[in-house]
Amino acid sequence: MTHARLAGSLALALALLVGCAEQAEPPPARSPAEGQSRAGPQRIVEPRADPLYAGGDFELLPPPQGGSWRTRVREKSQSLREFQADERLRPTELRRTLYLQPLGRYPEAGILAGDLPSLPLIEEGLVTFVFAPPPEELRDFIALFYGLPTEVRDEIDLASLVPGPARVRRHHGQFNAHRMLRALGARLPEDAFSMTALMVRDLYAEEAQEYAFGHAIHEDRVAVASFVQLDPQFIGHARRDDFRLRLRERAYKLVAHEVGHTLGMEHCDEFRCVMNGVADVGELDEAPLHLGPQCLEKFLWLVDVAPAARYAELSEHYQRHGLESSARWARLRARRLR
Repeated sequence: MTHARLAGSLALALALLVGCAEQAEPPPARSPAEGQSRAGPQRIVEPRADPLYAGGDFELLPPPQGGSWRTRVREKSQSLREFQADERLRPTELRRTLYLQPLGRYPEAGILAGDLPSLPLIEEGLVTFVFAPPPEELRDFIALFYGLPTEVRDEIDLASLVPGPARVRRHHGQFNAHRMLRALGARLPEDAFSMTALMVRDLYAEEAQEYAFGHAIHEDRVAVASFVQLDPQFIGHARRDDFRLRLRERAYKLVAHEVGHTLGMEHCDEFRCVMNGVADVGELDEAPLHLGPQCLEKFLWLVDVAPAARYAELSEHYQRHGLESSARWARLRARRLR
């Protein structure tokens, strides 16, 4: 992920920088119980009196390794007080809905029964199948994850926002995230807390980037998430046998991350958290599908939800969609908090 700041606004991006592409599909993400992380020995947070830390379920980030997000981007930690300082953050009765906006042609049907929907993308004579979870599935997930009403808008044509890709990289046309978000901001519904676009075309936010997974502008309450670079085959690398499950998990993390930015949360640099900055899909796999305690505290200040019930409902959702590791973690948290 790269972290870009726009003048007078908070703009954050998940991005892969030039020369950082993985040479092969990264190893599966591992839970703390499995021992060593890719970045070294894991440090588990000691239990504290605050129930947000109960049971030592949250893992501290290990020291940054060469090529990782934190060795590339210097960011100031966001405190709870800083998060609370923006009075526009809190949802109101008139502005509390999170919208998901599919852009362009979006995958509708899977090749196999129960498979992730896919869509053939033809560029410069090359055909790539792009996979993405259905918007309705992501809607249900985000509604549980952030505790706010979440709706899917009707698909709109990319050409109605921008004339076409702004540049070409590795035979793939890439859309400029800033241009897209400016156009999306003009379409923000009156009752929207924020709107996050979902697309299966390649994306970049800054010229120096090879590509971006997503980009968000908090002050404008808009974000975009691109699913194409979550699949190693998109840039010519081999897939693992479990790639569909891994693509679903990566997509969940990406959308939760970008929506979190629209809610005002910056990158988390102390705990393993869905709001961690990441430089590649390997780091994305290492980030968990949950908020760390600091970001959780911000979220619970923003939205009035019962933490135990939230974890229990998330666990059921993860289990239904095959995300068993995340389901076990959320189920354990629900039990501890009860």
